[in-house]
Amino acid sequence: MKKFVVFMLALLFILPINNVHAQREVTISLDGKTITADAKPYIKNDRTMVPIRLISESLGYKVNWDEANRQVKVEKADKSLLITIDKKEYLLNGEKKQSDVAAEITKDRTFVPIRLIAESLGEDVGWDPDTYTVIIKSASNLDAEAKQLEDIAKGFQKNISELRSYYFENASKYTQDQQIVKLEEVKANINSLIAQIEGLNVSDKYQDSLKYLKEYAQVTKNILNNYNEALIEGNEAASKKLVDYQTQLAIKLKEFTSALEAESKGQKYQEEKDIKAYKEAGDKDSLLEDESLKNLFNKL
Repeated sequence: MKKFVVFMLALLFILPINNVHAQREVTISLDGKTITADAKPYIKNDRTMVPIRLISESLGYKVNWDEANRQVKVEKADKSLLITIDKKEYLLNGEKKQSDVAAEITKDRTFVPIRLIAESLGEDVGWDPDTYTVIIKSASNLDAEAKQLEDIAKGFQKNISELRSYYFENASKYTQDQQIVKLEEVKANINSLIAQIEGLNVSDKYQDSLKYLKEYAQVTKNILNNYNEALIEGNEAASKKLVDYQTQLAIKLKEFTSALEAESKGQKYQEEKDIKAYKEAGDKDSLLEDESLKNLFNKL
């Protein structure tokens, strides 16, 4: 049973929570809407590579291709970005910059690391490791109040992502003592973020967003309080709680992001059907109690 518990936790923490069976295909979300790319983003050497023309044009930039010099020029207003294929060096408004990964051609499209776009174009470009989604928000999409709430949520995600790396993706690189030290560091960071939330003076416009952010923070604390007992000591009860909390965390994050998007537009957040159905299901058995899943994972 202990092996099954650990395997389920690995699935829930490393694979997208909403579909543990799906292949990890990278998608792009622009201002909350999925945009279709004829050449899909992909992961290479731990870097998320994205098609620069699609993203740049979606943000209102003009993109030109120089075949002779194998260069891409991205321009809008007073901003100019010049990228050379297979080169890490690029020019931003004429100033030399360095990327940790070179631009490359894949399926006749120019791909660059997402960080280059975020740092060069000044747009809000992020990465959701749970859903394998490149999240892009137009710079003017959120007001200062909404941006403050969003930044705090990103702080939670960043800390949880780092902790997962210590306990899952890169667990072999760390000793148990190092994992425990990291856990305590993350706990301190989370408490600091919670203090920020408590100190906010949020207008009525964003009350639902604030409510879901607080709930997201509480579930995060619940997860951290079960980490060592579940993952190092192998306590079955704590492991089941951790699985359930991880499901709740994904739901609370979805509620927060949806509420923030709606309220930033002056709209009232409407609970989504899938989330409502989950809540109305009442007392649900843990995924760990599903016999068909047990049989499948035991075979694996």
